[in-house]
Amino acid sequence: MDENSRIRRIEVIVRKGDQSVARFILAPGEYVVGRNGECDILIDCPDVSDRHARLTVKEREIFYEDLGSSNGSFVENVPVQAVLSIRPPRVVRLGTALLQIGFEAGGGPPSKPEAMVLEKISRNEALKKARNYQIGDMVARGGMGAVMAAKDLNLRRTVAMKRMLSGKVFSHESRLRFVREAEVLGMLEHPNIVPIHELGIDDQGEPFYTMKFVKGCTLHHILSEIKAGKGETIDRYSLSQLRLFQNSDLLRDFN
Repeated sequence: MDENSRIRRIEVIVRKGDQSVARFILAPGEYVVGRNGECDILIDCPDVSDRHARLTVKEREIFYEDLGSSNGSFVENVPVQAVLSIRPPRVVRLGTALLQIGFEAGGGPPSKPEAMVLEKISRNEALKKARNYQIGDMVARGGMGAVMAAKDLNLRRTVAMKRMLSGKVFSHESRLRFVREAEVLGMLEHPNIVPIHELGIDDQGEPFYTMKFVKGCTLHHILSEIKAGKGETIDRYSLSQLRLFQNSDLLRDFN
């Protein structure tokens, strides 16, 4: 098979000004481009619409379609008004963001989940380099991740850091679920939900996210003290409060 007949991988680089902020390696398929966290190609830019455009990748063709965005899409300053056939290399402008579409030399395309994980993790590379954390003790552990106490040395504050468990081999789909968990939590605002500070990757290339460090106690600890007849705990925690805590994972022992 010669170079011209081999299917090459599609590379999409998101640029803001002269800075590259994200890189995607795309398999054949449809990819929604926009600011919404559900988008396949996520662009965190205020003048990019939630669902700005659709990029369709076929084995030897690429198509771009604007989805009625507020600020439009432009190729060489000409607005995209219909489904446009893209012949790489090509640059598409979305507001102040640029999509640089081209070919990447080498093997066949990865799966769509793999491409998404590569992008979601790699777009946090600059954050990882900019931050410096001092990792402390483990405060909680689940099937896939562990919560550690950590010191943010840049902002001089203690945070809770959730990381993928070390020593285990995780699939790309597992990493995607971990990253998506952080993104969903980051979009929620409620007094009983711990706010998310940052999503990034560690020195081993595994994703992590940091949260506000909350001091409290576990439901198990509270029930143990009530069972032991400790009056202060009985007076402090009513039956209605215990019912609220029963289905919550937000009450953690960070002491």
